[in-house]
Amino acid sequence: MDEHATLHGMNIDDAYVVERRLACGPAGTTELVTLGDVGPFVRKRLPRERANRVVWAVLSQCESLRLPRIRTTYELPDEFVVVCDYVPGDTLAEVVEREGALAPERARALAHDLCEALADLHAHGAVHRDVAPANIVLAKDGAHLIDFGCAGVPALEDDSQKNPQGTWGFAAPEQHGFTMVDARADLYAVGRVVAYAATGALPEGNSARELRAHIAGLPEGLR
Repeated sequence: MDEHATLHGMNIDDAYVVERRLACGPAGTTELVTLGDVGPFVRKRLPRERANRVVWAVLSQCESLRLPRIRTTYELPDEFVVVCDYVPGDTLAEVVEREGALAPERARALAHDLCEALADLHAHGAVHRDVAPANIVLAKDGAHLIDFGCAGVPALEDDSQKNPQGTWGFAAPEQHGFTMVDARADLYAVGRVVAYAATGALPEGNSARELRAHIAGLPEGLR
C-alpha cells in the first residue's frame, strides 16, 4: 500500500462531517456527509478487498445526470472510499409501496431515464447488474440509478468470476446460472422494473408468462 496515498486519504476523510448513517452492512457503510458549508454528499466506505475500483473509475468518466457524480475517491488502511453527490428523493420501491403504481406517463419517463443512465454506463464498458426498485431514486428531476455493488466490466472478467445474482424477479435469468452477463441483462431488468412501477405487482419469479400477465391491463404502447 502506498503510505503517502493512505495519509492523504486519511486527511481527506477527517475533513468530512458525518450528518447521518444511511446504511451499514458487510458490503460497507454509506453516510451522508458535509464538507464545511458544502454538501451534503454520499460517502461510501467499502472494504478494500470488496471494492471494485474499475467500476468507480468508469463512473467518474460518465456524464449522464442519471448516474452518481463522483467527487473523489481515496484509500484508507482497510477501506476504499467514494464520495459522490447526494440526490434527495425516495426509492422507487418506497414510492410504489406508499402510493401504488405509477401513472403510465410517469412509468414511460422512468424507462427513458433508466435507459439514458445505462446507455452512458454501457458505452464505457460497464454493466450495473442490479437494476431494481430499491436501487432507483425518484428525484424532482427524474430517476437516478444508484448502488453499484454488483456492477462490473465484463471485458475485464472471466468465466471463473461468478456474476452477482442481483435482485430476484428483476435480474435476468442468466444471472442465477453460470453464464457471464452483458448489457442485455440490464435491459431485461429495465423491463421488469417498469412493469413493476406501472402495475405495483412484485414479480414472483422470472418467467415471460408472468410478466405478460402483470402488464395485460396497461395501455398498448406501454405494454
